[in-house]
Amino acid sequence: MVRHQVSGNWRIGALLAAATMLLWSSLPVALDIALEVMDPFTLTWYRFLAAGLVSASWLVSSGRVRRYANVSRGGWWLLGVAALALTSNYVLYLMGLARTSPGNIQVIIQLGPVFLALGAMLVYGERYSRMQWIGFVTLLAGLGIFFHDQIAVLAGDIGSYAGGVALIALAAAVWAAYALAQKQILSELSSPLIMLFIYAAATMLLAPLASPSRLLALDWVHGLAVAYCAFNTLAAYAAFSEALNHWEASRVGAILALTPLGTLTVVGLLAGAWPGHVSPENISVAGLFGALIVVAGSMTTSLGARRRRTAPHAVSACEEPGPAGSGASGYDENETRETANVRRA
Repeated sequence: MVRHQVSGNWRIGALLAAATMLLWSSLPVALDIALEVMDPFTLTWYRFLAAGLVSASWLVSSGRVRRYANVSRGGWWLLGVAALALTSNYVLYLMGLARTSPGNIQVIIQLGPVFLALGAMLVYGERYSRMQWIGFVTLLAGLGIFFHDQIAVLAGDIGSYAGGVALIALAAAVWAAYALAQKQILSELSSPLIMLFIYAAATMLLAPLASPSRLLALDWVHGLAVAYCAFNTLAAYAAFSEALNHWEASRVGAILALTPLGTLTVVGLLAGAWPGHVSPENISVAGLFGALIVVAGSMTTSLGARRRRTAPHAVSACEEPGPAGSGASGYDENETRETANVRRA
């Protein structure tokens, strides 16, 4: 398969990667505020509905939806798996967030690339370079330090924290299943069409569990938080995907690895400015050190990817011009960009 080549405009790529990191850093805070008045099913349903309507208006007007007619029976099964897995990821993420904090969430969700790496090795026979293995072990060591700190700090509420960790770990695992399924579907559909199917399927799956009337009862603070969550779903992935058009996936992934630190910074700033809605993180110096090690491990894993030789004119056979729905990092720099670095819901 011929592979996508970046434009080489690293300044735009770096700017878009930084924008994505900032958007994903602030998302858990907005979700946490929205969860004060809305259940995880309704909030996720609204995010998928809004993203689906915007995506459908673009893809239908361009006539690209006709390409669904070429999907094989096996492709439809994989689309179903991807939709179910990503829907579960979104809901589990919110259920875990309700039991812990935004900063904790962003550190724990780094398990996603770990599960994806293991799955890619088993399913696709991918291999890590020596530097990536060093990053992998460093990330796990950082998580161990971080968990140990939180268990000590939250001794009085360890049950809720443990439940939140378990839910986020499960969210990371089902995200890996989604990413592995999506990578295979890319041989038949582009990423925007895959995401449109997922948005539509998730909206229908969650409709019986959602309470749309709650949207009408929101005050301005919670209404703004819910609207921002929906906007973030589209804006972050658009910036992320376009960044991958201009800059190598491993470099984009290294910037996105800073997301946990970005979230801790956002929480610290908003907790001081808006104490009624945002609570400060309860993390000691040891916990912050563990978070830094997690980030260092994630960045090393991204930057340690092997490079393959490709033809100068190579263009991805499974991608179309324009923004995609998600991308790839942390593995072979020339792998299909849809097996992206995990971040949020």
